[in-house]
Amino acid sequence: MTSDMDRAASQLRRASSARAGAGPRRAAASRERASFRPASSWTVRRLLPWTVSALLLVLLLVSLWGVGGAEGAEIAPAGPDEGTVVVTAGDTLWSIASAHAIAADTREGVYRLQKRNGLASPSIEPGDTLIIPATR
Repeated sequence: MTSDMDRAASQLRRASSARAGAGPRRAAASRERASFRPASSWTVRRLLPWTVSALLLVLLLVSLWGVGGAEGAEIAPAGPDEGTVVVTAGDTLWSIASAHAIAADTREGVYRLQKRNGLASPSIEPGDTLIIPATR
């Protein structure tokens, strides 16, 4: 009878220790799993606000540069040795520069025409009035 009681007590101890995750190996393994966190997720969480802030700053600077760069400059009126031309359909800066012989090289003429009129790109539209810089 004592051996039956000892067996029952031993089974009861095993059952209660299994429910509690007993055993030094199991307890250590469960602590390791609970505290394990990949380094990459911690780094991403830590760097995410800085990355977002940097991107917003770059976006702000680019937008301010784009707005202030093209529209901030005033174009001086045509001088006494300069002329004006109204762009018609089919005109390009190249055709205007070569027709008015702004420079010996048409590429330089296009550059001077674009710079004198404060154009950010070489695209022009019918109805635009361009100042023809003096020839050199």
